[in-house]
Parts: sequence; C-alpha cells; structure tokens
Amino acid sequence: MLKSVKVFLALFALMLSTDSFSQIQMSFDEFRNWIQSKSPSGYSATDFNDESGSYSAMLVKGTRLVTISLNDVEQLDDDLRPLKSTGKPVEYERNGHRCVFSGGEVKVLYVQLLAINATVMLGSMDPKITRADLEKMTDELGIDNLKPVVTSANSWPAEIPAALRLDADLISVEKLEASTEGYLYEYHVLVKNNEKLVPAIRKVISECGGDISMTQYQNFTMLCGVADTMEGLREMEANEPILFVYYKSAN
Repeated sequence: MLKSVKVFLALFALMLSTDSFSQIQMSFDEFRNWIQSKSPSGYSATDFNDESGSYSAMLVKGTRLVTISLNDVEQLDDDLRPLKSTGKPVEYERNGHRCVFSGGEVKVLYVQLLAINATVMLGSMDPKITRADLEKMTDELGIDNLKPVVTSANSWPAEIPAALRLDADLISVEKLEASTEGYLYEYHVLVKNNEKLVPAIRKVISECGGDISMTQYQNFTMLCGVADTMEGLREMEANEPILFVYYKSAN
C-alpha cells in the first residue's frame, strides 16, 4: 500500500509540473481555507502544498486517498496530450465546465474553472472510486460557487500579512514570477514617497523586525527596491513612486 501511495504521489507531482507561471485567481491561503471548510464524501484534508503557484492537498478517509490540486487553467490541455497517447480520456461538459476524465490505474478528473482562471484536478488509485464519485466530490466542494476575491491594481493582496503592509499611498500592485531562486513568486508594490511613507516603514520594521533592506515575516520577505537605508530613501524626490518587493516563500 505504501509503495502504491508513493507511486501515486510521484505521478501526481509530474502532472502538477508546468513551465508556465500560474495566474490562478485564488491565493494559497484561500485554497487551504476552502478545502478545510469542506468534507467531500466524508474525506478530511491534510498535507497542503504550494508548488510554484500550483496548490494541492490530500483527502483521506481511512485507507482511501484522493489528491486534489488547483492549477493554471491551461493545465488541462498540457496534461491532455500525454493522456491521449497513453489512453482514451473522455472529454465532456458538465454544469457549464469543460471536463476530462481519465480511467486506468490512476483515475483523474479535470474540471476547468474559467471564473478563477484555474483547473481543479482530483485523482485516486482507489480501485473502487468512479468518475461519478469524483464528480460528486466536486459538487460537494462547491466549485460552481468559486469566484475570485475582488482586488484591484491598487489594493493589497489578501495573502500579504497585514503587519507587512505599508500604511502609505498605494499606487499599484503587480504579481510576477519569482526573479530570485528559492521563492514561489513576488509582488511589486509601488507607493508614493510622501510624508506617510517613512512612518509606515518604521511601523512595519517595529512590528516585524528587520530593516528597509530586508524584513522577513511569516512566509514573505519585503525589501525596498530603490534604497538600502532610510537616509537613502529621504534623498528620493517627493511624491516619486517607490518600489517595494514582497517575495513569497513556500514556508
């Protein structure tokens, strides 16, 4: 049994791998809260992972195991090509969503969720589990009700801890692929260099430790992209946009 689980996990990790940067309209914390708030078909959730913006969790009921993941919306097409070469996946529409089911030793159900720019995937090696069982689990998870958290280009992302948010005049927020090895992705935050900024930085440093060149808190690292010291920041022009970078780590 243990060997089978390891094979299953390895196969699922391969399915999750992708060279494209995920633009899922859901943060990892929102994914975890969503799954933990449900108990589809009596399964409980454990072992949550955020791998380069693709989220996954294990659903367990006794010795029965189902893996659920949330991936980039293009993941369905990325996986469909190799599935067609090894079997006959069934493509169909259900509740307005494009779906693909692949049987065999590993049963996998893909459901494309255009509302959050994602593909949800459920897979299991359980010989008793059926396509209808996996479809029922998606219904119980309430995938039809998933909507992106409404944010704008000038609002703080929900996943950045409140203690790390600068209480300053926000100009824009942009989520980008990580430019530094060891991080999942990064946010580029532009704020206005006015009388609010220095007190806002001091407040963050006071609550989280560190300094303007690097402040680490929970799974984020914040740094100023244009100055290493407060003195250097004061030399910047008034009302000039100041870049702060927030790096997201796995842990």
